[in-house]
Amino acid sequence: MFKKPIIPLSLIALIAIGGIYMYTKKAPSGTKPEQEAVNQVTENEVQNDADAFNHILKMASGLVDQTVRDSVALIQKEVTSTDKVQQAEAYKKLGDVWSRSGNIICGGHYYTEKAKITNTAADWRFAAGLLFYAAGGAADSIAKSYAIDLAINGFNSALALDSTDVDSKVQLAVCLIDGKNRVMDGVTMLKQVEKIQPDHEYMNITLGRLAIVSGQFDKAIPRLKRLAELHPDNLEAHYYLAEAYRASGDKVSSIQALENAKKHFAKMPEAQKQIEELIQNIKKS
Repeated sequence: MFKKPIIPLSLIALIAIGGIYMYTKKAPSGTKPEQEAVNQVTENEVQNDADAFNHILKMASGLVDQTVRDSVALIQKEVTSTDKVQQAEAYKKLGDVWSRSGNIICGGHYYTEKAKITNTAADWRFAAGLLFYAAGGAADSIAKSYAIDLAINGFNSALALDSTDVDSKVQLAVCLIDGKNRVMDGVTMLKQVEKIQPDHEYMNITLGRLAIVSGQFDKAIPRLKRLAELHPDNLEAHYYLAEAYRASGDKVSSIQALENAKKHFAKMPEAQKQIEELIQNIKKS
């Protein structure tokens, strides 16, 4: 029987880039009343993509200082240019400004606008990848849904131009699985990648994670064990391997997997601390 995980996902967050505003529903201190109202917009009030982005843009504007807002206003004037090259560059500038300010979904939106003009696989891939990353940490449901939809469109556009792009295919699959609950569609894509690149890192992480969720530990453990051996610096591989062992009832192997992880993250004291706490929790369980 599948056991409830006791290993927190906060451990995995240690390997991600921190300090990014993810459009939380709680307004920052000092937020004006009108900004509070923007943050309280519900999904029922958003009728289309334009409404969604307007909501996201207003939230983002409330999180930055006047210097950023002035820069955005100045660059917005360049967007109206009839020269497509200049227009694409203006969208890139807007993407850069918003991304640097920590408002990644806003940045991804404007990089997508650039990709619509240039229509290159590289530009679609870049915009979609950024949105894919941002969606994973977005607390605001409107922003999250918007980012996922835009990422899916971006990855599909990139793949239409370069069907050999397995990384985009894997990320598209994860968007479908985690963002749209289209698990079978996503798994089918991942299995297609597996036939081409059986050791693809993120594909194996995702299939291993899904195997744990469905209680298929006999499939999860060998997949994740090999992944941890091939990529010892991948914290997720060690984490999910330990969780697969623990959930299957093998506490000894679960602890050993975490002990192995500690060896590879000696320079990450916070990770070391959390891993040790997890080991102690497993021993007590």
